[in-house]
Amino acid sequence: MNEPGRPADGRHDRAIRHSLLDLCYGIMPLVLAANVINGGLLTIILSGKMEWRRLAVWYLLIVIMVIWRALVLRRRQTSPDPGAKRWYFLLVAGAGASGVLWGAAGWLFHQAGGVIGDAILALVLAGMGVGSLASLAPCLWAFYAYFFPSILPFVVRISSADSSDYHVLAAMLVVYMLSLTVLGRRVHSWLENSLRLSCENDDLIDTLEERVKERTKQLSEANDLLAKDIALRERTQVTLADYGDRQAAIAAFGHRALSGVSLEALFEEAVTLVAQRLGLAGCAVLQRSGTSKMRTRASAGWFAGRPADAAAAAAADEPAMHALSTGSTVVIADVAEENRFEVGRWLREGGIQSIVEIVIAGPDAPYGVVEALDVRPGRFSADDVSFIHAIANLLAAAVGRKRTETDIKRMAMEDALTGLPNRVHFRDRLMTDLAIAQTHRLMAVMLLDLDHFKDVNDTLGHPIGDLLLIAVASRLKTCVREDEPPARLGGDEFALILSNLRHPEDAAGIARKVINSLAEPFVIDGHEVRLGASIGVALCPLDGYDPDDLLRNADLALYRAKERGRNTFEFFAVDMAAAIEGRKSLERDLRQAIDGEGLEVHYQPQFQLA
Repeated sequence: MNEPGRPADGRHDRAIRHSLLDLCYGIMPLVLAANVINGGLLTIILSGKMEWRRLAVWYLLIVIMVIWRALVLRRRQTSPDPGAKRWYFLLVAGAGASGVLWGAAGWLFHQAGGVIGDAILALVLAGMGVGSLASLAPCLWAFYAYFFPSILPFVVRISSADSSDYHVLAAMLVVYMLSLTVLGRRVHSWLENSLRLSCENDDLIDTLEERVKERTKQLSEANDLLAKDIALRERTQVTLADYGDRQAAIAAFGHRALSGVSLEALFEEAVTLVAQRLGLAGCAVLQRSGTSKMRTRASAGWFAGRPADAAAAAAADEPAMHALSTGSTVVIADVAEENRFEVGRWLREGGIQSIVEIVIAGPDAPYGVVEALDVRPGRFSADDVSFIHAIANLLAAAVGRKRTETDIKRMAMEDALTGLPNRVHFRDRLMTDLAIAQTHRLMAVMLLDLDHFKDVNDTLGHPIGDLLLIAVASRLKTCVREDEPPARLGGDEFALILSNLRHPEDAAGIARKVINSLAEPFVIDGHEVRLGASIGVALCPLDGYDPDDLLRNADLALYRAKERGRNTFEFFAVDMAAAIEGRKSLERDLRQAIDGEGLEVHYQPQFQLA
């Protein structure tokens, strides 16, 4: 059956499907192991937080599914026709079964382990989704069969939750699903097109070999053309072999580019591949640095660093800057006769005669260029330039993938409105800092609540309120060290972590600085707004080591600060919890008395209003 994105020409469909199936089945042992291991870890993590029978049944189904898929893999390995359609259908069915089971985990185990459990569950499902991209993208329907059933149930569950945090997480997962869907389709299309080109290359080789045989037969009848035809045959064979080797090198490099290797390592592999495969003096990946300069990200062969002199560097970088600004390839066949650029004494003294600059495209702007150099004039043929183009395109795809991954991680850890760390990021940092604080100095956790912020939203509107929150975030950054940024926990609630304090008074000083800073009027869209801030402070180790204890104690101190008139700060004290509990108990008793008609009026003062 045809998959989305399949070209109309179906001459090589069976061979391509066979190759794509081989890619999926080849990585299946690793996929099955990941299912067993991740399922086991998830079961262990949630074992103390929910009914064990449900976990056991779910994990047993995972194991049964893995065994069934392993048996399918074994049968295909011994099958006389491993490219048959039934193996494709069995792959889709197995992927779908795995997706349904993991989707069931997202549905059943939601809120079983609290916020941390949901975060772990989201990370596991997201990680399995990324793994499915690498393992199932060659067979797109198998990727869809796994990916959507594995993520959608969890998205639906957290979308129906009352917490806005879950709604944000659901929106992020929807963006993540769309991104991986598009990327999966692109990866599949690239693999399919690469295999189709390989099949066409095989056809071309077969056709050329037939022509060579015909020419050999003719050469036996025409002795006067024997030498010329033999030379032509040898050149053709060398060209074909070189072309095949280049295509194989491009395919192998493309696999590396999509395998998750770091960009630095990928750049080094790219320049080494180009320099060695084409037999060049040198190759480098250059990235724009400023408006008229380039910096070397990776180099191979002839490169002794960019020239230190600014004028020489600008001249040497001029061809690369021209390629970036125009988005076109620059080919200099002979440096000595080139009139378009001042290529610089640095290149001429090194004996460089030929230069090629090929742009590494980016989603918004070009990322950089691949620069290839050689000491022979007119060195670069059209095939050479095409080969370097292919490497540059693969680097562009890898850069785009890395940026997408970075954006997804940033969105998961950053408040969308203010750009500050969000609650998840804050809690991770708090746990890290607490581990360090056990062997170092005092640490403070501050919870900050803006006084009367609701009045701003009610009178000036939510857009002004949002701009005010952004301005508050900017002022908070000026009150603390750069490596200790404030966090927004939600609404008008912010938090700070202060490490390496000498005395509690150090935390008090920061609290006063924050209150004084926020007391200064804000001018938002022509409106002057004045705010106050109530701050609760908990200290580690004085008030505990556990993050939940510290946050709860800081919240109690914040409540006390609001009780005492707002626009102030309070340190946590042991009696706060008892006072809050007594207040809640009195409120509860009064409500019960009102409901049970247990209150009587014994004295009611009367006033003469006149």
